[in-house]
Amino acid sequence: MAGGRPLRIDWATEDTSEAWHRAYRAERDRHLAVRVHALWLLREGHALRETARLSGAGERAVQRWLAW
Repeated sequence: MAGGRPLRIDWATEDTSEAWHRAYRAERDRHLAVRVHALWLLREGHALRETARLSGAGERAVQRWLAW
């Protein structure tokens, strides 16, 4: 099933996949860990819908986190 338009994110230079993975592993607050996990998955190249499914978050929540 096709999603919407392709997701384009202009990542900062320091926002590497490895940096997001380290942040995810270090985060102790479970609510923040879900957000960081989603950002790590997006940085890895996962689609928004897949990211939401894998992280256990809703698609709209992931979209809001990206907007922030």
